[in-house]
Amino acid sequence: MAMSKDQMATEIDNYLTKVEQLLNAVGRQKYVTGTIPGNGSVVYDAPTIFGYTTLTHYVYSLSIDLKMADPFVPTDPPVRPATAVIDFNIGADGKVTFVNNHTAAVTYFARISAPLVK
Repeated sequence: MAMSKDQMATEIDNYLTKVEQLLNAVGRQKYVTGTIPGNGSVVYDAPTIFGYTTLTHYVYSLSIDLKMADPFVPTDPPVRPATAVIDFNIGADGKVTFVNNHTAAVTYFARISAPLVK
């Protein structure tokens, strides 16, 4: 089926709008750090921080780069990927829960990027 010139222009405009939204979303990052108690968790309210809802953004496209101070090294601990000790969950409401699976408190460092616009 052939497309009219107006339809093609509309499709190109829609495509460019989505590319622009993607570029804006990639630049929207926050850095957070804190301590999670042993076998505990903390909640990060990403929808409030970034100003989005489940109606406006793809909630599960939220990007998280998570690191931690190594809890097994007592003096001057190195920072390493947190996958061995800390996990995170993105809830249906967009809030992120960081979960510490270790018995000692762990310091975490997270770079969180806003989700993509629908």
